[in-house]
Amino acid sequence: MTKFFGEVLSRYGLHISQINTLGLPRVTHFEFICRAQRLIPLVDMFNVFYYVSHTGGFYSFNSRTANVLPYNKDSPKSLHDCKHKFFYIRRGIIPIDMHYHSNSEGVPKLQVCSHADQQWYKTLTRTPTAMLQLDEKALVATGMSLLWLPKNPRAAPIYAYKDKAYNLMNALDPEVGGEMVTQLLPEGEIPWVEQIQDNFLHPTPESLNTYIAIPTGARPLVSTSSEVGKSPTREGVILL
Repeated sequence: MTKFFGEVLSRYGLHISQINTLGLPRVTHFEFICRAQRLIPLVDMFNVFYYVSHTGGFYSFNSRTANVLPYNKDSPKSLHDCKHKFFYIRRGIIPIDMHYHSNSEGVPKLQVCSHADQQWYKTLTRTPTAMLQLDEKALVATGMSLLWLPKNPRAAPIYAYKDKAYNLMNALDPEVGGEMVTQLLPEGEIPWVEQIQDNFLHPTPESLNTYIAIPTGARPLVSTSSEVGKSPTREGVILL
């Protein structure tokens, strides 16, 4: 989990298990757009473009339409492949405390910050991009994923076309014709995956040790009765 994603959940007061499958890629897409253009993603920036909605027991992030220019286009309306699938997240790997938002608290709202004259706003809205499924190496290149094991430890992912490197924003345009490839970092430079480690939140050893030996669906070895939002029948996991 990236630190930005953790900050989004924290500021809105939501638990990851409460976000629907359309809300998650919107957070990822926003972070990618920022990092591809060398902007540090902030929740206040994200909140300019999105507001929290609540439907069918889950929360999502819907695009604002008043007093804001779009930064994306062709946002997916549904994710058919996810409709009949579930997956589990072991509670021990969740790296931060998450508030489980109750209906009695109402839908979370944050005040929209001043943005019309901000350079980051002009940069993000200059060329709206489609929300596409990205090559994992594109996420690694922007410091949003660690799921990459290059054969050469000096390798780093880049976007290239005809052996020339281009901005990672091109990864969102299927008509450009380029692709994610690798290039070698200079001798002595820290490996790329190590350079981006600080972008992520990592579970603590204590959290991992608490749940590591617990079968899926079983209760943990320690009491968790004080923790909010956990299913009484699936103490060891979160069901999405």
